[in-house]
Amino acid sequence: MRSLLTLATLALALATALPAAASPVGSFFDLYFDVYDADLPTPHGDNLHSGTNLQFSPPPLGTDDLLYDSTGGTEGVDGFSLVLDESFTPNGAGGGVMSFLIDNRNYPGQPMFPGVGPSVDEAYLDIAFADFSAPVLGVTYAIDGVGGIDALPATVYGEAPIDLELPWLVSAELAGAQSIQVDVTIGAAAVPEPTSLALVGSLGVALLGLRRRYAAA
Repeated sequence: MRSLLTLATLALALATALPAAASPVGSFFDLYFDVYDADLPTPHGDNLHSGTNLQFSPPPLGTDDLLYDSTGGTEGVDGFSLVLDESFTPNGAGGGVMSFLIDNRNYPGQPMFPGVGPSVDEAYLDIAFADFSAPVLGVTYAIDGVGGIDALPATVYGEAPIDLELPWLVSAELAGAQSIQVDVTIGAAAVPEPTSLALVGSLGVALLGLRRRYAAA
C-alpha cells in the first residue's frame, strides 16, 4: 500500500508542477509611465507616474489609481492624477491579450502630462511582472483611440518574468494626450517536455496496474 501511495503522491506532484495556461489574473506588476521635456519648468523636466505592486484583476476590468511621483516637485497638482484599467482577453489557445488603459478621467479634457509641448524629448512606459511569465508575441498602442506610430518597437527584457519597455524618442505624439492604451499579446505557457509527460503517463499505468493487483488480491 505504501508503494501505491508513494506513486500517487509523485504523480500528483508532477502533474501539479506542469505549467498552466497563461493568464496574468492575480499576478503582481509595476508600471512606470514617464515623459521628459527639457522645456518643462522643473529641475528635471520630468512627468513620472508610477504604480507599484499592482495586482492584475479579473475581467472585465480592474482599476487601480496610479501613484504620482515627481522629482521636480511642481507637478503634483490638479490634472496630474492618472487611472489605470487592466483587462485580459484569452484567445482560447492558452494565451491572450493583456490591455492597459491609462487616462486622466478624474480631470476630463486635461492632458495626461500638463506642460508637455511638441518638443517631447523622450518618454517610456515600462511594465514589469514579478510573478508572471509568458512569451510576448506583440505590443501595440493607441493614443486617444488612434493607433500609435511614433514609439520604438517594445523591448522585452529576458523571457521570464515579463518586463517590457515601450519608448518614444523626440516625439510629439504624447503631447496633449488624454489616454493611452497598450495591448500586449502573450502566448501560451511553456509546454512540458516529452520526458515529463512520458513519466506522468508511465506512473499512471503503474498505478492502474497496482490498483488491479490489490483488487484481485
